[in-house]
Amino acid sequence: MNNSERFLSKKITRREFLAGIGALATGCAVTVEPGRRTGSYTVTGGAIEEGAATAAQAVEQGIPTEEAMAAEAPVATAVPAAETQATEAMFEISGVPEQIDPGNRVLTVDVANADFGGDYINTLRQGTEMMFAEPGVLLVDSQFPQETIDESNGAIRRIDPLNQELFENATEAFPLNEGAFAVATMGYGTVEVDGARFVLEGQRDHMWLVAIRGNFEGDGDRNTTINFSEYEDGHAQAMAYPRGAFISEGNLKQIVDYGFVGDPNCGDSGCREGVSGLLYDVNTKALSVVRFGHDNTGQLTAQEAYRNW
Repeated sequence: MNNSERFLSKKITRREFLAGIGALATGCAVTVEPGRRTGSYTVTGGAIEEGAATAAQAVEQGIPTEEAMAAEAPVATAVPAAETQATEAMFEISGVPEQIDPGNRVLTVDVANADFGGDYINTLRQGTEMMFAEPGVLLVDSQFPQETIDESNGAIRRIDPLNQELFENATEAFPLNEGAFAVATMGYGTVEVDGARFVLEGQRDHMWLVAIRGNFEGDGDRNTTINFSEYEDGHAQAMAYPRGAFISEGNLKQIVDYGFVGDPNCGDSGCREGVSGLLYDVNTKALSVVRFGHDNTGQLTAQEAYRNW
């Protein structure tokens, strides 16, 4: 690990979080239902099918490997979380660098295009370019054309009990596969992976989306585990996404858009106070926190609230 990198044990208050995105929000922590229907989080329909078909290119363009991202990544050591304080916090971070060393390349759309000859597009930016792009890998429901799935070389898979889990116990351990991703949605909870710890606080009519990139492909078994705790039983879930360079941006937009409507996310009123995304790469320890919303035309927008790269 480069000695210039300091590790965080930091609490981000609601005031700091909202000041960072120029927004206002109120409310206390309550149970927020992130959605339980299998089809809620998938890309479906003819209009999406055309874009999803390009997800096969994610495999053809090459999945990042440990060797390809040769610049030495920082190795995180666990840092005890800050003592709980009597403040309204949006999230707490510990065990990640306060700032990624410039010598460690963070895999973004720009890096993939410039250094690996990719042709990826991210329209949201604001920190989402480290995790989401088209073409990207995605999960789909039973209505999605099987022919498109067969032609994707594994970049598109159907949601099934093997890759989706509804959390119904006090704690859950979820696989983070080598070269792949995990995506979780919840009202609040604690997420721990490879020495990093994130405490996501609840807020009325608000939902958290967590996306984590697994270890780049390399020698030996590079699968790892994400541990979830302190969530509302039955109101949090995780999904294991296929191997690839990025997750489909179209899939992200559908997850977030669904969070803003009524049944079942955040109750009948929908997540009126917003959907926030925590994006983390276990390879470089790069972290982005993003607040999602809509512009005057109804198009999804992203506003970066925090990053360490």
